[in-house]
Amino acid sequence: MEVTFWQYLWREGGLHLKQKLPDVALFRGSRLEAWVYTNAKGLVQRRVENNSVQEFLKHIMGSAVKRLGAGTVGPFTPVAILRKISSSFLEASGPMKASPVAIVLTASELTALVQRLAAGYEEADVFSLQAIVEPHEDCRIVSVYSCDALGEERSDVFGRRFHKV
Repeated sequence: MEVTFWQYLWREGGLHLKQKLPDVALFRGSRLEAWVYTNAKGLVQRRVENNSVQEFLKHIMGSAVKRLGAGTVGPFTPVAILRKISSSFLEASGPMKASPVAIVLTASELTALVQRLAAGYEEADVFSLQAIVEPHEDCRIVSVYSCDALGEERSDVFGRRFHKV
């Protein structure tokens, strides 16, 4: 699953990857295993101090307020992305077995999830929470690949304004 990918982006005492990325919290059951972020120099780091589920919630909500402005973050405002293994693939075998699914969480859904985690209720074996970050250029490049039943392949690349997608 993509959750294990994050451990390769930072290394204690080693070279650090220079990459701008949103804050990502990695969970194993209800336990916060790691919090990965980009520091002021643009290097990927693992947060060690104030590393708790409640601190992550405060940080994500604070990021949403900075992104949208004070007073605009309500219970239905999208603030985070939850990634976990899809329940429909748990019984599958082969390459589809570990297919992740991404779910956009609103402020109220994220708060409820954090409360369940703090109480020790497991959500999934392994999952991640990621802050939603809008691009600065307000433009998204989308690439769509498709293959029909006859084997004809098609690839389309186009740009869309972020707020229009």
